[in-house]
Amino acid sequence: VIQPAMSSVPRAVHFFELRTGYVEIFRDDRVERIYFPLPTPCIPGGPLDLAFVMMFETEREDPDKKNQEYLENMCRLVENEEFHAGIRKTVFSFTVNAYDNIKTLTLAWAFLMHLLLVCGGYTPRGYKADYIELVAEEPPGKHDEYVAHEVVPYVEETLRAMGYAFLLVCLIRCFSFAYAHLPVIVRELRSEEEEDEDGL
Repeated sequence: VIQPAMSSVPRAVHFFELRTGYVEIFRDDRVERIYFPLPTPCIPGGPLDLAFVMMFETEREDPDKKNQEYLENMCRLVENEEFHAGIRKTVFSFTVNAYDNIKTLTLAWAFLMHLLLVCGGYTPRGYKADYIELVAEEPPGKHDEYVAHEVVPYVEETLRAMGYAFLLVCLIRCFSFAYAHLPVIVRELRSEEEEDEDGL
């Protein structure tokens, strides 16, 4: 009954595939899948639609140790998400929700600035004296004069404005890291230190 209905309404199947998860259990000498609805934040595109690499950082050879580390990582993950969930309710929610975009923006912005430096004929201040001496020895052509008088001043002004914008983005990234991500790192380091002390 289910299979014909699924094949006849592919959009409905796709809808439920995006909104359901499953776990596999071993029962009666066979592996079964248990399906469950995903919370709204966990559906594709939601704030918790992440890779969660820490869940894969477990011992693979020893089953008991694997299960123990899996549960420990799950507890860490829940603590981190509870902390970030509290931040998402504040005006600083962007420090969690948009942090990856902020990092991408800083990289792309720096790349654009360097691209403009290379392609815009910009002469760094420390080398302008050498450039003037070179021009005195060999008079510039029309193209050189156009670049020096028309392009370079425009490039300098553009780079100055981009530099101020880049500084602002870097400050936002620094604040986001210190406010939303540094406390998580500090808590995990303290937890590891406590575990080492308990082990001794």
